Amino acid sequence: MLKHITARPFRAFTVISSIELLQHSKAGTCISISLRNEESDTNLAVPLVWFRDNCRSEDDSATTDSIVNVMEKARISGKYCVKYRFRNAVTYEHDRLSIKWIDGHKSEFYHESLIQLLVKSKQIPKTYIVSGKDLNLGLFPLLISKFILKCKCKIDFSETFSFTDFSRAFSRFASKIAPFHGTYFGDDMWTISNDHDDRDGYRVDVDYTDAELTLHTDFTSFTHMPGVVVFHCLHPAAEGGETTLVDGFAAAEMLKNENPSAFAVLSETPIDHRNEIRDDEYTQSSSTPLVACAYSKPVIELNDERGYAQIRFNPRYRSPLRMNGRGTTGPEEITAFYEAYQAFARTCSDPNMPIMRKLEPGTVLFVDNFRIVHARSAFTGKRQMSGCYLFRDCLLARARLHFDNIPC
Repeated sequence: MLKHITARPFRAFTVISSIELLQHSKAGTCISISLRNEESDTNLAVPLVWFRDNCRSEDDSATTDSIVNVMEKARISGKYCVKYRFRNAVTYEHDRLSIKWIDGHKSEFYHESLIQLLVKSKQIPKTYIVSGKDLNLGLFPLLISKFILKCKCKIDFSETFSFTDFSRAFSRFASKIAPFHGTYFGDDMWTISNDHDDRDGYRVDVDYTDAELTLHTDFTSFTHMPGVVVFHCLHPAAEGGETTLVDGFAAAEMLKNENPSAFAVLSETPIDHRNEIRDDEYTQSSSTPLVACAYSKPVIELNDERGYAQIRFNPRYRSPLRMNGRGTTGPEEITAFYEAYQAFARTCSDPNMPIMRKLEPGTVLFVDNFRIVHARSAFTGKRQMSGCYLFRDCLLARARLHFDNIPC
């Protein structure tokens, strides 16, 4: 059952009339921003952590991925003075807000872009979706093994050392278990490589480098996220490149037991995700980027029985928390969200949580993208992966032909 709640749109704010520092009783140091449009004025108290998280300068590009330390980074430099002011730490001149942080980094926000980050021009209808019951973590490997036996699908992936060979072999196998879930990577198989000379697998994106990819679920910027991620290694890295898997439901359960207030925030606060693609491969050389957006979904989605339905966790593609000045997203809520988001990230990073494995040619990994958060360690040498996305609902529907204990 879907419930739609639509709020009235309001006129966009176009002018910043003043900016100053203030101390909020619960959110700590904030920057007070006065906005004005044709009809009214409004004051926003924005916590410092919001500015640090939404900094877009090149030397701070890892901030959104490093959510584990965002609260510690969100402190400003300078000597504390009377009237809650920090000398030269925060300035607003020539329509530019500058913030000097305690670690030496400097953030700058220009007038128009700051308003766009802070305030939505209109309200997005909220959609609440009730999903199925909890799934067993061991279900997917068991399902795939069962399908191989039932479908008599005997394919040796150990000899598929090229993308073409694996694509053909896996396409025959996938037709027995679930259809492909297409994305802007393509309708079926894809390949990822950090080798600039690899015409099939290289793109200008952090995924196509040898850098670390922190824990996340894929395609949170899609309203309907792909449910199953398939990974196969065509060429392993010389060193590093391990795949990390964390049970997001187990992490959520641990968070609920150890930090109930943080769990409540992440399960009750709807947030947006957005991804812009500027690669010519996807935009047909257009100057306008390809944009994917998903609105108003919580990080931890629960079903109607308060069981776990889905985890949406991707700091890199999480949209800024916007404030419309009418009390729906105030400074207390923003600070509480960041504290909760950081707590969940730290729970997932607990040494007892992850399973790490270096994939080798011949091993095909199926990941439940509704439940498992995954990562990749940094590596050296060439590393080429192939894979695809599958429809989770179709896989489970076909699995019910062979299993009696798969919930609907």
